[in-house]
Parts: sequence; C-alpha cells; structure tokens
Amino acid sequence: LELYFDGGSRGNPGVAGCGAVLTVLGTSREVWTGYAYMGSSETNNVAEYTGMIIGLRAAIRIGCKSLSVKGDSKLVIQQCLNNWRVNQPHLEPLRDAAQALLRDIPHPKLEHVRREHNARADGLGNIAMDLRQSSQTFACAGPGGGR
Repeated sequence: LELYFDGGSRGNPGVAGCGAVLTVLGTSREVWTGYAYMGSSETNNVAEYTGMIIGLRAAIRIGCKSLSVKGDSKLVIQQCLNNWRVNQPHLEPLRDAAQALLRDIPHPKLEHVRREHNARADGLGNIAMDLRQSSQTFACAGPGGGR
C-alpha cells in the first residue's frame, strides 16, 4: 500500500487539519481515507505529523505488510528517518509516535514528494479545516471488494 499524508494550518498557528489516504501501490484505488480537524490554534508541522499518524494507524488496523509513506513535508519525513534533529520540543512526541507506528509495519519506506503529487491528502486536510470535522472511511471490503 501507499500512504499519502498532509497537514495544514491557516495562520500557523491557526485553524488546522490533516488528511491521509491509503491506496493500492501503483494505483489510485483508495482503501482508506481520513481527515482530522485539529482546532483553531495549531501549527502546520503538528498537522503534518498528525496526518502521518492517522494514516499509519489505519494501515496497521488493516494489517498492512508493506507500506510506502509519502508526504510533502520534508521536515516530517527527514525527522522520522532520523536525518534531521527535532528542534521544537512539542514535535518530539509526535515524531516518537510516528516512529513507533512505523516499527509495527514490516518494510516501511518513507519518501518526500512534491506537493502536486499529494493533492488528495491535501484536499482531505482542507475538508477537515473547512468543515471543522474529522472522518474516516474504509473503502475496501477485501482483495476484490471495495470500489
């Protein structure tokens, strides 16, 4: 599977939300989508981490055996790979939570992608901010099921 995640904040800090989507590797077939409203005073980086975390939790819940994690936040990807230090103490617990979830998935791969390759997750994050709501949808009933 592939996990695309994104987070945003209007104001930084400001109204924040995140989105994530799990797709079948190499296709646009969605297995799960989720978005979360994070309140009216949160930072972009917290929203980015939260997008990754909600997607990782969903991947674990469905028993994912291999996962390619893609996001347009170079900071989140590089910090989770331990290539960059976490300079903001409030981000450490989020990085630690993401790394713990990644350890529960065999063979995870993390990749920074350009923003234009992350449009679906970005759109879900915007829905969260616009509606000020959170939601999850499992779109697949099994190997041949779903939409």
